[in-house]
Amino acid sequence: MKELETKVQGLTLVDIASNPNAVDEEVLGASLEVIQSMSKQLREFKGNIEANLINRMKQSNATKLMFIDAMGNERTATLKAGKVSQNKAIKKDELEGFIKKSGFDPSQLGSYEFVLMPWKEAKEKRKLGDEIQVLIDELFKEGNPTISISTVK
Repeated sequence: MKELETKVQGLTLVDIASNPNAVDEEVLGASLEVIQSMSKQLREFKGNIEANLINRMKQSNATKLMFIDAMGNERTATLKAGKVSQNKAIKKDELEGFIKKSGFDPSQLGSYEFVLMPWKEAKEKRKLGDEIQVLIDELFKEGNPTISISTVK
């Protein structure tokens, strides 16, 4: 891919990714920033192109589009219906009332389930110590670390 030939301090991203132990941290940091920037652009490009293609396929009432990819292979794009989900216009705290108002028992259309409180609240309860602290420590685990890149002021 041409994009992976982008140079960071004289090395291509392919060179750096192939042997990250051979370069210093400054090069790795600069490479990560370039990759994150490219990812944002690609995400935007994908969204624009996908929306345009969906609109065109809907206008022509097509569910499949045959095309030749960049490597010369014949491919098929298939338009699939969107996932059915709860109507966002009806807020979660209004659901039960909405169902009752329509003359139904909410248990006919859903169930009540336990929802664990968010970490922000749980860490306060954790301060009580003893068994509740042990339980909270089991229920909440730290995720994988990430790197955030910002401009030096």
